[in-house]
Amino acid sequence: YEYFTQGLLFGTQLLVYSSLAEDSSRLCMITYYPNEEPGPDGRLHILTTFTQEKKFIVQTYTPYTVNGYDTKYATEARIFRKGVFYETRVIFTDGRRCTILRTKGYHNGWFPPHSSRPNQGSPLTIVEPLGC
Repeated sequence: YEYFTQGLLFGTQLLVYSSLAEDSSRLCMITYYPNEEPGPDGRLHILTTFTQEKKFIVQTYTPYTVNGYDTKYATEARIFRKGVFYETRVIFTDGRRCTILRTKGYHNGWFPPHSSRPNQGSPLTIVEPLGC
């Protein structure tokens, strides 16, 4: 998993911890722009470590509800990395911190899925149960 200091609703997330020691494709920073086109939910600007380019990956943010979970704490979305959209989940616990889980659908393409205790989250999708 990758642990960030705050949720997307608060603008910018900065990476605090990644569960992979040799993670060549960390999401270092995600900035959410709720009013950017195309709407209605805005866009994400993502800075990663898999490229030396000094620019952000920009993608549309389209959250959707996780069945069976309180929408305040779990939403689903797709993160675009290395040319592919990955399903993952972001979990909000206190509205200020988040954990992005590596799942069967989101694991950088090179590494096996990693899971974490449901800590804190932001907008992504999980294929495994939330409590994995």
